[in-house]
Amino acid sequence: MLKRLRILFATGHKDYLLTGAPQCVVPDASMGNMIAEVVFDIIFIQFYNTPFCSARNFIATNRVNSGFSYDEWSQFLAGTASASAKLYVGLPASPVAAGGEGVFWLNPVEAKALIQKFAVRDNFGGVMLWEATMAEHQVDQGKTYYQNIKSVLREIPGASPLAITSPVATVAPILDTDKTGTGDIFEGDITYYYPGGPGFGVCGGSNYDNDAICAVSRLVFDGFQEKDVNPNENPICGKKIRVSRKDERDGKMKSIDVTVVDRCEGCEPADLDLSPGMFDKLAARYLGRVNAEWEWLE
Repeated sequence: MLKRLRILFATGHKDYLLTGAPQCVVPDASMGNMIAEVVFDIIFIQFYNTPFCSARNFIATNRVNSGFSYDEWSQFLAGTASASAKLYVGLPASPVAAGGEGVFWLNPVEAKALIQKFAVRDNFGGVMLWEATMAEHQVDQGKTYYQNIKSVLREIPGASPLAITSPVATVAPILDTDKTGTGDIFEGDITYYYPGGPGFGVCGGSNYDNDAICAVSRLVFDGFQEKDVNPNENPICGKKIRVSRKDERDGKMKSIDVTVVDRCEGCEPADLDLSPGMFDKLAARYLGRVNAEWEWLE
């Protein structure tokens, strides 16, 4: 299947990436052969779950003979189909992530020491966090965990400011409220749902099938949500989004403005679920799911 995907990627109208998230053991029992035989672009290595090759062990042993397997992964990949893959250091986003009890979690200072050591490797791609909602709620010195990690990455010469991601990638920049309204464009799928007319989304209020409304991914909604606060009072409720795409029916670019009123359980971070009336303005309803770009308006 992966080889078939590679063939299809070559005929696509845009660039696609093949990624995987193996355990830190080399080779990973489930993915080792796949990674060796098929070209992977990015490998998100889970440096947690397995103590001896974990990031925590790197810190616990004072970085000497730690078993931390970044370099071992690099050696394994040499000569394989994925020799040019970028490696992302996978870390738990909070003490309660990846099994809880803080066993594998690195505080920002510890994470900085690890990142700075391995960021000089030619195949270093960035940092992956498990997972986005926990990263949002883990606050140290006034910054969320992903903001702390991003600050470390930005200190690396030539590093991309988006060299940080999550397994359902790209939720962190969407949650970065400092950037809303600055023209950042996100790309994802749009679908539609029936509010029920009148239906009540998690933000409260009556919603109808032709209203200019949308639901955002649960990962984005929950990232804005404050602990123990009624979802109706989530600050994302009422935010405006502009959605744009080229309509296949006439080849013209179309745009709509919608208001966030609900939470989509099955959506990826950059996906949106629109009311049927709004979906109809951008695509034929029978298509069901189409690609689009969107941006925050406020």
